[in-house]
Amino acid sequence: MTDIGVTSIITTYRQRISAKPYVSSATYGRTTMGASGVPNKLFIAFLFSDHDVGVQFLKFVGLYPSSVVCCKCGSQMTWCVDSIVKDGYRGRYMTAISASTCRASTSVRHCTRFQQSNMNIMEVVFLTYIVRSVPARTIQQKHQFGSASITDWAKFCREVMFGYVLVSPQKIGCPNKTVEIDESKFARRKYNRGHKVKGQWVLVVLSASPEKHF
Repeated sequence: MTDIGVTSIITTYRQRISAKPYVSSATYGRTTMGASGVPNKLFIAFLFSDHDVGVQFLKFVGLYPSSVVCCKCGSQMTWCVDSIVKDGYRGRYMTAISASTCRASTSVRHCTRFQQSNMNIMEVVFLTYIVRSVPARTIQQKHQFGSASITDWAKFCREVMFGYVLVSPQKIGCPNKTVEIDESKFARRKYNRGHKVKGQWVLVVLSASPEKHF
């Protein structure tokens, strides 16, 4: 899905949650969107105050599949309400013929980015939002997330962003704009003796805009 498509969906859901009776009118121009048009934490909180609306949003932006594939026979399943499971939905067969052939049901997280997570979907989205800019210790103290969950999810988010950069490369800089690149190598030698060891190179791009780390 393109950035324009996602922006349109966010705008639509912003209007939907603004119409909810539990969402008060904003004052002084404050809204559920940041200055750059990016949803803020208030948007996420209101969005998942209605669980079904939050799940629908994830389906529209492509983070949840619109249909579920059976992990046993590979057939298509349909979303069905299941209050027992964490997400409130499971993939099940809707016809008697299909159900008689394979009686399996599967999680709607199957083959999604959320498959390996034990957190509920609101926690996943919230942690994804704050892990980019909030220190891990602060997240652990204020929001009670485990250190392992924070570390694993931060690493996962970096891998997703790295994959996006690989398939969607963008040229840095423009005419009359200077771009500076610095490099550092992080390594360690035992007792500071012996030959140099392999380390991790880090490139830092410095320009007129805020620093971008790769």
